[in-house]
Amino acid sequence: MTNDVSSSPGRKLVQSERIVVGLVILVIPLVFGTAIWLTPNPAGYGTHQQLGLPDCAILSLTGSVCPHCGLTTSFAWFSRGEWAASWNANPAGWMLACSLLMMWPWLILVIIQGFWLGVQEPGRWCIRGFAGWLIASFLQWIFRFL
Repeated sequence: MTNDVSSSPGRKLVQSERIVVGLVILVIPLVFGTAIWLTPNPAGYGTHQQLGLPDCAILSLTGSVCPHCGLTTSFAWFSRGEWAASWNANPAGWMLACSLLMMWPWLILVIIQGFWLGVQEPGRWCIRGFAGWLIASFLQWIFRFL
């Protein structure tokens, strides 16, 4: 007999997971709402400065963009439906925005059902997803210089 994870409920959420999932459900729309409020910088990076944040330290020190330069600009374009501009600002930002957009309704279902839907160990999936995103972020940064 095979263990089909998608047809059976996952592990039940514990109280601390419910709190974290609830916070993430609230934060995702705030991120996109903030991104809509910002005006994307035509340079492709620097939009974060509208939030009162400082210049990128790596850009200031080296004169070259870092792997995460353009993330806020990418989100600002993505939230406007300008997906090509989002990708051009930072492909890793586009991927993160897509992931958050797809994850949001799933998290709502998870908190309503009280079970992790489709996964038994969500922490591992979060770590894998974050590691994959970091790798993609550094790869796109390397390709900027080619």
